[in-house]
Amino acid sequence: MIVDELAEVFVRLADEGTSLLLIEQHISLIRRVVERYHIMSKGMIVDSGPLAQLTTEKLKQHVAV
Repeated sequence: MIVDELAEVFVRLADEGTSLLLIEQHISLIRRVVERYHIMSKGMIVDSGPLAQLTTEKLKQHVAV
């Protein structure tokens, strides 16, 4: 699956020290490849932090899941 291939590439790039800005709606991909998250709404960052702090409740507040 293409998403799996992308996840592998993103992880490899991160392991090599490359920073990425990933704008994505596939939550499973996000959970596999990022360390931090930022949620935007109407052009403003409304929530951010370490991925470990991203809960389903936070997602439901800002993202159509």
